[in-house]
Parts: sequence; C-alpha cells; structure tokens
Amino acid sequence: MVYAVKGKNSYDNTRKILEAAGNEFINNVRSPLLIKPNLVADSRHEGATTDPEAVKAVVEYLKEKTNVEEIIIAEGSSGDTEKAFDVLGYRTIFDALRIPLKDLNKDQPTWIDGVDPLRGRPIKIPIAQSVRNARYIISCVLPKTHDHGIVTLGIKNLIGVVPGTKWKKTLHGGVYPDELSDQELKRSIRGFHQNVYSIFREVGIDFTIIDGTVGMEGNGPISGKPKAANFGLGGFDAVATDAIGTFLMGFDPYEIGYIYLSEKGGLGKADISKIQVNLEGWISLRKKFKPHSRYSNMHYKP
Repeated sequence: MVYAVKGKNSYDNTRKILEAAGNEFINNVRSPLLIKPNLVADSRHEGATTDPEAVKAVVEYLKEKTNVEEIIIAEGSSGDTEKAFDVLGYRTIFDALRIPLKDLNKDQPTWIDGVDPLRGRPIKIPIAQSVRNARYIISCVLPKTHDHGIVTLGIKNLIGVVPGTKWKKTLHGGVYPDELSDQELKRSIRGFHQNVYSIFREVGIDFTIIDGTVGMEGNGPISGKPKAANFGLGGFDAVATDAIGTFLMGFDPYEIGYIYLSEKGGLGKADISKIQVNLEGWISLRKKFKPHSRYSNMHYKP
C-alpha cells in the first residue's frame, strides 16, 4: 500500500501520511531510528532540499505516538553538511526538539562491492557506520528530476549515506554528471543505477516519505526550477512508493534503472497497476515535471 495525500503544506501532508499508515507504522518503528532527508546542497535553492517542516512532522509524530528512545537525523551532503543544517533551518528546529544532527560525511566507513560506471571495473563503496547501526530508516525526500538518474526520490536519496564527496563522485564515474560528455553519460548509466541498487539492497528503507508540496523540475537536483505539485506519498515498500512518485512526475518507473533493478531483485513492486494506493482518484495528482535537458542520454537499458 502507498499512502497518498493532497495538500499545500509540508508539515500537514507528512502528518497525514503517517496517520494513514497508522498502527503498522507505530507498532514497527525501532530504536535507534534514523531519518535521512535530502540535503544535497548547503545553500537555499527552492525545491532542492527536504523541507525541515516535513522532518519535524515525523519527529513530533514519533514522540507523540511511539516509545522510540533514540531518533537521529543524518545526512552526507554533496556540499558542507554542517552548513546545510544551519542554512536550511535544521539546527534551529531540531536543537529545540533535542534531536541530534549527524554529518555522515564524517562517519566511519564500512564497505560494499560496486562498479566504476565508466570503466566497468569493480570498486568498493563506503557506507556510513551510523546507518548500519540504525534499526529503522526513514527516507524523507521531495520529488526532483536528476542529472544522472532521471528522478531522485526515496531510494536514490541513499547516495547520501556514502561518506565524502570523493566517494559520491565515484558512484557516477569519478566526476559529477555535469562533467561527463554525452557519450560518457550514456556509457555510465548502467553502472550508476547498479550502484544505487547495491546501496539500497545493503541498507534498506523501512518507510519512505515523499513531500511533493514543492519539488524540482528541469536541471535538478540543484539547478532546476521549483515545481508546486501539492501531493505527499508514503509507504513501507520503497520501490512501490518511488514508482508511484515517478509516475506522478510524468515518467515511466521502468526507465529508472534502480527502480527496475530493485523490483527484479525482489525488493518491492514497480508495476503501478499492481500497487494499491489508498486515495481514490490519486492519478489526478499527476503533474508532469519537465525532464533534465540531457534526459535523452539517461535512459536505462536492461
């Protein structure tokens, strides 16, 4: 089941999602619980980063409804994570709520197998130890177009659990996508999606929240334009939640390689005709997002 809501307020939409998930959510959360927002940038770009009000709604719901003793908000930004916590309002809000903020870029790494997207050779990918220690992970994101993965939602958000800018670049082929030629971008697609899938398979997501109040279209994940979509999604099946989110953005879930691979690997459903959504008429929430200008070079081919 994917829980869908309609509204123009990040806090209210997120709260409604959790209320819809109800006892299945309340009775299964465990401590330590890690909330992973998307703070890809350390400066304000509307539609680029998770609204702290969405995360605040999660924290306050957990405090009201559950006995979870340890809640951590953790991110490894592509910029300066500590600066992002300050500039984007996280420090002010969550210091007041006594919730620690963790910079995963400074965390102790553990290692999994990956692939160099450009050269096809095996590499090692680091995963932050704090993520390994968590017993429940919530990926709290917003819907954005992306310069390598077409879209970034709950699953792709896990790139932020890779400590350090150097290693994040490694997932793309040693540089960020805007530094790749069109031919290099095409060549790197399979390996990039394989790496995202490998991280997801290793780490997992217990609950996904997509705050679609405002997302980003065009040249995301940072340089696009804000897109008011006014929906929210949540679900225990991260693949299904991302698939519905992808559809609502106007894309086919099966052209997103990490979604295709995740379904093939038995991690969830991607066929929207087989996914239950609680909201009657949810398809009316669809708002076509303008794709990235290099979209034609990003199609995943199994």
